[in-house]
Amino acid sequence: MKTKIYILGILLISSLIISAQDPHVSPFASSAISINPAATGYFQNRDLRIHANYKNQWAGILPKGFTTTSLAIDKPISSKNIGIGVMVQNNAATTGAMKNLDIMASFGYQAQLTRQRGSKGAQYLNFGIQAGIKQIGFMPDKLTTDNQYVEDVGFDASLPSGENFTNTSKILPDFNFGALWYVGSNRSFSRADRVRILPYAGISISHLAKPNLSFYGTSNSKLPRKFLFHAGAEFQTSTKFALQPMFIIFNQGPNTQYNAGTTANFKATNDATFILGSFYRSSDAIIALTGIKYQDFMFLFSYDINTSSLKHTTNANSGIEITLRYVLTTEVRNRPFL
Repeated sequence: MKTKIYILGILLISSLIISAQDPHVSPFASSAISINPAATGYFQNRDLRIHANYKNQWAGILPKGFTTTSLAIDKPISSKNIGIGVMVQNNAATTGAMKNLDIMASFGYQAQLTRQRGSKGAQYLNFGIQAGIKQIGFMPDKLTTDNQYVEDVGFDASLPSGENFTNTSKILPDFNFGALWYVGSNRSFSRADRVRILPYAGISISHLAKPNLSFYGTSNSKLPRKFLFHAGAEFQTSTKFALQPMFIIFNQGPNTQYNAGTTANFKATNDATFILGSFYRSSDAIIALTGIKYQDFMFLFSYDINTSSLKHTTNANSGIEITLRYVLTTEVRNRPFL
């Protein structure tokens, strides 16, 4: 039974990497530029943003699970209304048998639509593009095939796989585009504001060139474009409390999925803010999230509770996600709630 579960897991993970869709990460824990290139440099009164993320899924039923590790760095160049950044993301299945590495340069341009009037923030419209490479590969010696199956015994790794591959790695160009509208404020919240709402909404299209992932020269297995819409807001009701609801929906090939939820942010001191949240990823998982923001650092921990058809196999356990973000701030007095 354990062998059957392992095979099922390998098939599932392989399909995610090779043909289906991009890996799943929680929306609040994700770096802004991994969701939308137009968010490059999208933060006020700040010089630099660094975002690191690690996620491990299915570790309970697969050796080492399915891991996603990413690092994103971006900064605004306010004098030219642009933002620049870079994003690196690595995905590995189980023992490293299959890997996917993305390296993307990110560029954003910001146009101010309206001026700030009193407590009402100014409106902005951003556009962004990303260009880079996608390296995919696998290690045949870490894969198992039906040729290694012995009846009444199971898999025997010492037997030859019976498969010959002339190419086990390839590098492909990749391009993304996005647009983002948001309301930003350069003044601190005051009691006279009662409630301050800073909404945003954006769209992005990933894999514009639809790179061919096939390892066979005569085959055509293009990665489908991903169309994504996201929206949310910061509702600040006092100098000590704010809510951040958010919603993401995307379509990639035959797959459509949405992720919705909110975080509650409690400011304990001028330096420390505690974060609690929950999200629901359709047909997949409930996500519980907690974290702390201290000065310019933010640490988040989230856990996926599986709700899919695999919940009985995994005992509803799916995976953990850890996020660390650092934002270098120039004007502390005007720093937004988060």
